[in-house]
Parts: sequence; structure tokens; C-alpha cells
Amino acid sequence: MKITKSQIKQILLEETESNDKLISAIRDLTSKIEELDVSVDYLSAAFTGEDPMSLGVAQKTMGRFAAPTRKSSLPPLPKDIDEAQLKQYVMEALDEVLGPDAETEDYIEDFEDSDAPQFKGKSKEKRRQMAIAASMSAKKGA
Repeated sequence: MKITKSQIKQILLEETESNDKLISAIRDLTSKIEELDVSVDYLSAAFTGEDPMSLGVAQKTMGRFAAPTRKSSLPPLPKDIDEAQLKQYVMEALDEVLGPDAETEDYIEDFEDSDAPQFKGKSKEKRRQMAIAASMSAKKGA
């Protein structure tokens, strides 16, 4: 007996739909992928000095072809960097990024004290508004 493609598809569909654990695992994986996208925006922001929310918006409109417009506040990577130096560089960049577990006041203090290019010329009140928005966005993503 020969099985056709449509029969195989039907069998797979029936098996998939009847497996609640598989559907639950797919949903969990999907939510993790969405969280990963947000964390990538924050990591990119740490290296480029650009606002993570701006990166997210640019990538939603232009896809992953969106290029950062600002330079990093971190020193440039040397061409002959070894693994230990790269790890240190990444750890320094990650230390600059506040996560979703940080308090809103931490965001406000960080934004007010920052000399990052995205804050150049911004008033203390504007930085406060940006900090609150970033905190809310991080908590929503978590």
C-alpha cells in the first residue's frame, strides 16, 4: 500500500492537534522567541549606543536590514581580540543594560546620569520620560 503526501499530512495534522503537550511546548517556544527578540534589541543597543526601543521600531519597519545610526559609547573592538577579551567586552556592555527586573527608579537614575549619544541635548524631564517608557517596555517584554 502506497501512502500519498496528502495522507501523510493528514496523519501528522491529526497527531499534532491531539497532542496537548506538543501544542503547549510550541506556545512556550514561541513566547521565548519573542522575548529573545527584545533581548537582542537591548544587547544591540549596548553595543551601538542607540535606544533599544528605536532599534525595535526600526527592525519592525525595515526588518533586520535596519542599520544603527549611532556609534557605541564603548571603545572599539581591537582586530586581534582573543576570547577572554571579547567576553570582558560583552560583560561590560551587558552591565550597562538594565533588565526587566530593574526598578523604574534605576532606569531614571541611569538615563539621567548617562552620557550616551541618544541623550545628548535631552532635558532631565525628557530623560525621565524615556526612562519610564523603557522600564515599562522591558517589564512588558518580560
